[in-house]
Amino acid sequence: MRPRSLLPLCLAASLVGTTAQAATCKAPAGSPVRPVVELFTSEGCNSCPPADRWLASFAAATERKAIALAYHVDYWDYIGWKDRFADPAFGALHRDRVDAAGGRVRYTPQVFVDGQEFGAWRRGAVPTAQKPSAISASFHHGAIEPGQVLAVSLRVEGAIPPDSRATVALLEHGLVSDIGAGENRGAVLRHDAVTRAFQESALPQNDVTIEVELQVPPDLAARRSEVAVIIRDGNGTTLQSLAGRDCNE
Repeated sequence: MRPRSLLPLCLAASLVGTTAQAATCKAPAGSPVRPVVELFTSEGCNSCPPADRWLASFAAATERKAIALAYHVDYWDYIGWKDRFADPAFGALHRDRVDAAGGRVRYTPQVFVDGQEFGAWRRGAVPTAQKPSAISASFHHGAIEPGQVLAVSLRVEGAIPPDSRATVALLEHGLVSDIGAGENRGAVLRHDAVTRAFQESALPQNDVTIEVELQVPPDLAARRSEVAVIIRDGNGTTLQSLAGRDCNE
């Protein structure tokens, strides 16, 4: 696809339910920090389905050695297909990730692991390196209800480095789209770990509790959704990460 000026390049079992119960999730200090995999993708990009399939191969697994988040960007909507999961905020986040990693070009599909570009996904590699965390993190949320606000209470304990931030994301798995136009016309695309809502917040001090509110999309299937939390320092290094496998409903 011919790139637009200052825009990224595009490289050439459903579960049923309406409500997910409240959950409390904990990752104590000393527990392994799972790598955080972030995929920037689009249903309008004909090079993205292989990356979507790669992410799906581990994103919804019960025993995960990495936490995955897929961000659907909206800047390819103009070529004929409007991605229903896209959000302009994800395009801005994509730019931030590229800048922080010292890159110069955004493109889809593009993968980052712990803030650094990860091209080995094309060979099927999945990051598994883990190290003990110096901090503990826990969060609690009520039932996930479509169309409502989800309140998440996050507690972080330990020595929090300056400029650290917390990402709280609502993820949905098992999504299917029949593509009717654009570069993927006629394809049936399946997605896991789709970010449906997120918020990044500063962590201003040690041993801090923050309250986050996420707007739950009205079309979200709550029982195939989960909340993920990632704590990063000012350099983008993951200090702690936790999601569904760390929860007790």
